[in-house]
Amino acid sequence: MLKFEIKIALRKLLKSKLYTSVNVLGLAVGLSACLVMATIVLDDLSYDKQWKQSNQLFKIIGVTNVNHGVEETPQVFSGLAPELKRTFPEVKAFCRMEVEEAKIKFGEEKEVVNIHSLLAENSIWDLLDFTIVEGNPKAIKEGIDNVVITQQLKDEYYKNDNPVGKIIYQISKGSTTKYIITGVIKDIPNNTHLRSQIIVLRSYLRDANAAYNKFSNGESPALMPQYLLLDANTNPTEFESKLNAWYKKQSSGVLSNNSFYLQSIKNVYLRSNYYEPAGVHASIKAEYIYAAIAALILLIACINYVNLSTARAIERMKEAAVSKVVGADRGHIVLRFLLEATMFFLMAFIIALGAYSWALRFVETYLAHPLTVTVFNSVTLFCLSVFTLLFVCVTTALYPAFMLSAIKPVYALKGIINNNIGKDIFKKVLIITQFAIALMVLIASITINLQFRYLKNADPGYDKNNLLQIGFINWGTSGEAFKKELLQIPGVESASIAGWYPTFGPGTMVINGKDPRNENEVLHIAFIQCDFDFPTTLKLHLKSGRFFDASRPADATDPLGRQYSKVLVSDSYVDIFKVSQLDKPIEDFRHIPIGVIQGFHNESFLEKANPFIISAYKNNNYGGMLIRVTPGAENHVVASLRQIWKRYYTAQNLSYNRVEDLLAAQYRNESKLSNIFNIFTLLAVALACLGLFGVVTFTLEKRMKEIGIRKILGASVGAISTMISKDFLKLVFLAMVIASPVAWYFLNRWLQYYPYRINVYWWIFVLAALLMLIITIATLSVKTVKVALANPVKSLRSE
Repeated sequence: MLKFEIKIALRKLLKSKLYTSVNVLGLAVGLSACLVMATIVLDDLSYDKQWKQSNQLFKIIGVTNVNHGVEETPQVFSGLAPELKRTFPEVKAFCRMEVEEAKIKFGEEKEVVNIHSLLAENSIWDLLDFTIVEGNPKAIKEGIDNVVITQQLKDEYYKNDNPVGKIIYQISKGSTTKYIITGVIKDIPNNTHLRSQIIVLRSYLRDANAAYNKFSNGESPALMPQYLLLDANTNPTEFESKLNAWYKKQSSGVLSNNSFYLQSIKNVYLRSNYYEPAGVHASIKAEYIYAAIAALILLIACINYVNLSTARAIERMKEAAVSKVVGADRGHIVLRFLLEATMFFLMAFIIALGAYSWALRFVETYLAHPLTVTVFNSVTLFCLSVFTLLFVCVTTALYPAFMLSAIKPVYALKGIINNNIGKDIFKKVLIITQFAIALMVLIASITINLQFRYLKNADPGYDKNNLLQIGFINWGTSGEAFKKELLQIPGVESASIAGWYPTFGPGTMVINGKDPRNENEVLHIAFIQCDFDFPTTLKLHLKSGRFFDASRPADATDPLGRQYSKVLVSDSYVDIFKVSQLDKPIEDFRHIPIGVIQGFHNESFLEKANPFIISAYKNNNYGGMLIRVTPGAENHVVASLRQIWKRYYTAQNLSYNRVEDLLAAQYRNESKLSNIFNIFTLLAVALACLGLFGVVTFTLEKRMKEIGIRKILGASVGAISTMISKDFLKLVFLAMVIASPVAWYFLNRWLQYYPYRINVYWWIFVLAALLMLIITIATLSVKTVKVALANPVKSLRSE
């Protein structure tokens, strides 16, 4: 019997090729899109759960009340973890480690390559379980930094050689550091926030008596990210309380207001509210959005199936009626429809897997790293996909199956559709739901694109165009001579050596002090050290006062601090410290403000602006360089720059960037979210229109005779098209009414995440509604106009 039913179902699918193709295509698109999004989300959720001791591993996060808010930082005093190990038996081990992008040469004659490097100490083996392939990296070779490379690097640079004992070089800050390779490990998993290709075991942390390992009066001379391995029986919340109570006794003054919390290593990737320049992080909020998109796309695809199934009501009700006449019961008919639905979904799933496999390559290229958890390498994800497929298949197919099996044979054989089916409120609810989802996604897409454009194009308080940047190096005694020769190149307007450049961070350094608005809070003030040409090279906006003047020797800061420094300050600094007069000394900082800079954002617009101070130095021998070029002269300037560079800094590779590109890279996550939303908006709208097409087909089949009579009585094509379309447009309008307040609420909640944001403008909803109406009318016209033009004799010949 089952074999017979499968044959019948296959014949029905092959007979209605257009219906089958459209239905399978809609389901395949929805399933493949859902699989891609589910893979991204599940891969992100898997980060750092593969470590055997992941439940006991925690990162120490510092918490400070600063600038009328709370700041979290992963950089805590370097001696804290060693002191906790000595003080608390609950701490089994610790490791100070962080990821940085390093410039590495695998041999003196090799080219410099950028490598993600994990800077750690010997105790890393106690925390993380790496698989050693070659060498004995746990046995430290003294007198040099030890390096462990991954299998990938071994295969690339030492394919037919043993790398253990080889020397590699890191090029950094104008100097070269030697490392010795002591071992090879299997590739570090991609689903970790510590993603890297080499591990550097820092030699300066080995000496227990070194300053980095000292902890006195609640502080140490350096800041580092630190991880703890707690005893399996330790409650992290209780230990956190003990830690903070202990620290309060150890510290005094401003430090006594600091506190710490322990962040599980499994939460670092998705639930971090702090900034790390080289950190691998994502946002749990984005994961919720991606998961919601996946579910909504699948929901729209399923609604399409229901709508397209009911669109064939006349044909299928006759089939069901004949089956009933020859003795089939309702359960038998329902089973046949479920088998047919199962075949639809299986065909769609097979096509979706092919599309998924094809799309996965582009997704991994876009994300810039392979995905660890996919349908093809995760049994759990594959089984979850199959179970979800079957569940969705059954629940989706039940409605059309029960609806069509309930039709009375006497009406079905005459081609009369039950009025209850035509007026089914459930069908209208499906249409409204489908278009409400599509509208919400469309409104969200427009808003996200506008927010991203706002962040990308917001005025940072300087001219970011036609500005080049050279990274930090040691200029030695040749910096000013190099700069002077650079200024002779046609097309170079100005240049500056400074201890800061856009995207570097808040400044050359940041100091903490008491906030004059609230003495119980800490105020961060960024200090930027530069030369005299820094303000003019950046084209800063001067609100009042003047810039630095090279002809005034007193404008240069004394490195020994023997006199008050002439400085430029931010407008927020003026407000906080109530500066009413320039050229007047500020005793707390031993400087004299000579100018006020307006609207200068030394960090991205993802961070709230903090006050800053800019001071000028003569003969800067270390820092980065900013070069202002005339529009259209960049290629010529870069070519000449390379020639000059080779003469002055032969041992250094020239690495430069366009400041525009650096600023755009700050909003990589926002750009990714925007692009993903754009793609899935197109899918949602396309699937919604496909479902509408099915419902229109159903309606026209029911009203063919009515349309024929109206044409005979003189109704025009336009009048008939309008008559048919207006009922559907009412449903679309209702979907707009439902979708708009829901979208407004969630978008406002999402925008609260950004300190600088757009408003959810009213015209966004109008624009989305107009776009949806145009698309809906175009979809309706495809079928309604064709039917309105048809010969009425064909539809009335049975009367």
